[in-house]
Amino acid sequence: LAGAPIDAQSSLALDELFELADEAAACGPAWMGEELRCAPESPAAHLTFRQVYADADCSTKAVALSAGSNPPRFVRTSDGAASAAGASLPRVRVFSLGPRISSPYWITRGCTAMPEGQEAYLFGEEVSAEVFPPLELTLDPG
Repeated sequence: LAGAPIDAQSSLALDELFELADEAAACGPAWMGEELRCAPESPAAHLTFRQVYADADCSTKAVALSAGSNPPRFVRTSDGAASAAGASLPRVRVFSLGPRISSPYWITRGCTAMPEGQEAYLFGEEVSAEVFPPLELTLDPG
């Protein structure tokens, strides 16, 4: 609808907008700090429904992926959404994927060993926003 206001978060197919040229991976608009960037999307295999940990105390967060999936180079975490002035786009942090964990844990009635069928990895180093293409947000005041 031309001229109609939209909510960018629900109206854009973020996983189909762009590809990172050197990664052949989908990226979409997200706030990284105070900058709007084309941040890599989390792969479909990234299991975000539950917090996963690398230790039996459930104090070191990890990343869970479906077993047998192709591990991505980057994973992102959400820090919520920006205000309406930021088009309600997600605020994210991007990390490299660290080494695979042999005995991951999750919280189900306490910190327990994660069942077979998923793989877990440590978070690697946080990736600087400058690595990803900058985007410019233009809001229609109408």
